[in-house]
Amino acid sequence: MTFLQSHLKNWLHVFRPKRPLPQPTQKLVEDCGTETIFNLDILRQTQDAPRENALFSQLKNLSSKNNTLVLSSLSSLFSHFARAVKTYQGALFGQGSKHSPITMVEKFRGMCMNFFMSAQDLLEGTEGFAWASQADLLRVVRHDNLFIDSQTAAKAVLASIVEAAIQTLGPGASGKLTITWPRLCLIVLQTQKPLPCFSVSPNWCKPTTTWCSPLFQGYFLVCFM
Repeated sequence: MTFLQSHLKNWLHVFRPKRPLPQPTQKLVEDCGTETIFNLDILRQTQDAPRENALFSQLKNLSSKNNTLVLSSLSSLFSHFARAVKTYQGALFGQGSKHSPITMVEKFRGMCMNFFMSAQDLLEGTEGFAWASQADLLRVVRHDNLFIDSQTAAKAVLASIVEAAIQTLGPGASGKLTITWPRLCLIVLQTQKPLPCFSVSPNWCKPTTTWCSPLFQGYFLVCFM
């Protein structure tokens, strides 16, 4: 039995505790777990088959009964994954004349965005707490500058997030979480440049609506109230 099969659930409870642990203890727990699930051999497997990720298989199994635990852990797992890929990028992407620094950065970004796209399978429905998790994932994308416009698949995923947020924020939306988190996702996306191009019907936004701003040349601009 692997760490993921035997200990993932218990580790996540400590990785994302309900009550904060002392900082040295918290760091030790995070480092031990992430160094195990994101070691070089596992990263190479992920690189070769990004959609056959053992971590996401286990998270999917856990989410049926522990959805909040899984969702609250996603962005931190994503951040640690990006850190591990950066640490091992020389071994993962190779060195030499055929692997320029620019090429390695592009491969690093691409591998990280594959993780982001895999995480979307756990956010189906994007209701309530799933929107909070989505916003946190987008913050990692923005903070680590992981998205570039040439990433066709990731661009489509980001555009679909925008579409879903717009629909959720439409005239029939209700409830504090429903309003707040999708809007935050759009705000995070607005600060990520270049944004993905997309097209939506202008009917979703009425002139009297105070929480939206217009589409401009295919980019969604969100203003703070």
